[in-house]
Amino acid sequence: MFTSTIISLLVAAPVLLAHAETNVPDAASAPGSVCNTQIQPVGRSTIGQFTGNAALDAVITGGSLAHNVCGRVNHGARSDHPCLAYADVVGQMVAGLIAMGTYSSSGFTKAVASRRRSADATDHSTTLLNIFADHLFEQGYAVGGVEVHPQTDQERRRDSTAESSASNTVAASFALRDVVHPNQTFTAADLLLTTYVDGTGTLLVKHQLPGQTKRSANHDGPGFKYNYRYEVLADAARNQNIVAIANAVGSAIGNQWGFVAENTAMDQWIGAVGIDYILLQALGVGFRIIAETNGFGEEYEDIGICGNDMASRIREQLK
Repeated sequence: MFTSTIISLLVAAPVLLAHAETNVPDAASAPGSVCNTQIQPVGRSTIGQFTGNAALDAVITGGSLAHNVCGRVNHGARSDHPCLAYADVVGQMVAGLIAMGTYSSSGFTKAVASRRRSADATDHSTTLLNIFADHLFEQGYAVGGVEVHPQTDQERRRDSTAESSASNTVAASFALRDVVHPNQTFTAADLLLTTYVDGTGTLLVKHQLPGQTKRSANHDGPGFKYNYRYEVLADAARNQNIVAIANAVGSAIGNQWGFVAENTAMDQWIGAVGIDYILLQALGVGFRIIAETNGFGEEYEDIGICGNDMASRIREQLK
């Protein structure tokens, strides 16, 4: 998957889902969905002076939507276990978001603190776009085109802070079009990223199917939606080690996600990551990965959907 030199990497044992809670309170979840809360370590990596930890917090099951999407976009593999193959993509998307989050502990708030739709916001979008695109290029992806979106509107949200105008303020937004995996096993995808001033955001991976040309907020096709929330506590200089940590942690999450998707009726995966630099808590981030089978919007959806205090969960992954 990734070729980083990893001093230590621990991948957790197979997940045993437990502590089920019915009535998942979210419009994005299928009827009858169940929150399976099973806090479990996923991976730990130490590279140079950086340490990365990841943990599973909850899995929402009920519709096997993840497996459905993996099969539909994995047309070239013809595998009985498509999510084990697609786990590589999940790991690389997570790693890109981690690497992007280490850009600056204050970048998100400073970019549009005055709510100006100015060159500052555009420059911030371009910087984050370059970080994410460079990550994909390093992994061998091909990208057909890029777009930096002007911050002209407040995006809709689907979480507990949806009524806050500050939380709706977009800090950065960009798209990478016609992204192709290195081995071309998977259908091409459009990647749309939106980050808000409060450190939350979404990465939409919208896979294209034969004959499909529509590109809209209500994408009519399969894909995955990565809702994320940064809990950035201290600046950490970007260097090869922190990029390698992002790759290692992302790889561990992708592998575990693939295992769960193949062995349960998983629709959504929720977890947390912590990155430490020597004695500093550099970055914490929470993820909610939602499988979308036939169209989805671009609004942020709360990562604490299963009732867990995700801010605490994220900080638990830090020293």
